[in-house]
Amino acid sequence: MLSFQADASRHRISIYCDAEGMATLLGALARLVGERASHVHLRSSGNGGHELSNGPNENGPYATEVVIDYAEGD
Repeated sequence: MLSFQADASRHRISIYCDAEGMATLLGALARLVGERASHVHLRSSGNGGHELSNGPNENGPYATEVVIDYAEGD
């Protein structure tokens, strides 16, 4: 399980994960290491992917896509 949820004020993002979800997130971050500038998409099955789930319960809304952008400074 790996899911991201913004609170109503959008000032906080909660990440819910189990061991498999943590491995997915760490793998996505590891793919960016050493890149000068890149990004990775994590998507739910309803959005054409398989990385994200709906969270530990159905009290959403949960993100159906998370984009992690990486860019090194000059």
